[in-house]
Amino acid sequence: MKIKILGVGCTRCQQLEKLAQEAVNELGLDTTVEEVREVKQIMEYPILTTPGLVINEELACSGRVPTKGEVCQFIINALEKEEGAKNQGSYPIEINLPGTEKTFLLDSEGRLKINVEITSADGTISLFIDEGTILLDKDGEPLQLIQTAIDANPPPPPEDTYILGVVYVLTPQGATFNPSFKLTLGYDPDELPQGVREGDVYIACYEDTKWGMIPYKQVDTEKHKVATQVDYFARYAVLTPKKESTPTPAPELGLTSISLDQALSTGKPTLAEFGSSTCQPCKAMKPILEELTVEYKDKLNVVIVEVNEYRELTSRHGIMVIPTQILFDSSGQEITRHIGFWAREDIIIQLQKMGIE
Repeated sequence: MKIKILGVGCTRCQQLEKLAQEAVNELGLDTTVEEVREVKQIMEYPILTTPGLVINEELACSGRVPTKGEVCQFIINALEKEEGAKNQGSYPIEINLPGTEKTFLLDSEGRLKINVEITSADGTISLFIDEGTILLDKDGEPLQLIQTAIDANPPPPPEDTYILGVVYVLTPQGATFNPSFKLTLGYDPDELPQGVREGDVYIACYEDTKWGMIPYKQVDTEKHKVATQVDYFARYAVLTPKKESTPTPAPELGLTSISLDQALSTGKPTLAEFGSSTCQPCKAMKPILEELTVEYKDKLNVVIVEVNEYRELTSRHGIMVIPTQILFDSSGQEITRHIGFWAREDIIIQLQKMGIE
């Protein structure tokens, strides 16, 4: 594809050149925007006043500065005309976040042609969608629009929780994504209740008149953002418990005398197992965890959480199967998790990857 800006370098010509370059970048095209300033060359096109936008040697617009959305559409129309080109059959999809609008391309099957990274103007919400993801509307057609807005009348949070910031409404309903995409929401750490750690925040989804915690989460305590995976549209918000949970390990296991939340605030890495005293794999893990407690004394916290006694904490960490072991770094950030019996040698390998010898 060839894109040219016709003009003698005036302010409007420069504006059009900038918009064209932004449109090319957003559409993921490998092309350059050429400036044509020689009057003789400009007069080769049917143009009366500058600036002019030429795509594949056809004058798309002249005498004004179109919007970036218009430029994107001009380019998409030109792509559709390219006989046999790989982008033939492209469908534009517009993604609107508060203060940010971008257009991308899907193929005829709704498959995204480039990686998408888009963030709202205030930086509080971001979408990350991988190239090749299939985006379809409720009728199975390529999705044309993703709209994100702030809920003016948000539903109340669950009991014993707070909503940090605002509730976002993602539409249209019925849209599907395969695979899921990454949703990141920002929060203000100054709004955290006293005694609650940043690692306790999570993204929740509101649908069917109730909030539900999304099992996967990744908290960035430096940028104050939390991420999760999403495969459908609904209301989403960052939630936090009102007060610090103070679970203690099951007494009969005797591995440590501090709670998980306390362990995560010591500045040391933590190995936490969510299990039950009646679970056979959990029982098999007990001697391994006891050995690790002794072997990595002063280097690693080892904590067991009894899931039947600490249901809120279990739900907060998205535990679906027991035993589940989670390794946290010294800042309380989850590094990895394992489900089922975890052999001692495999745990040690993971600890070594974290620099724990």
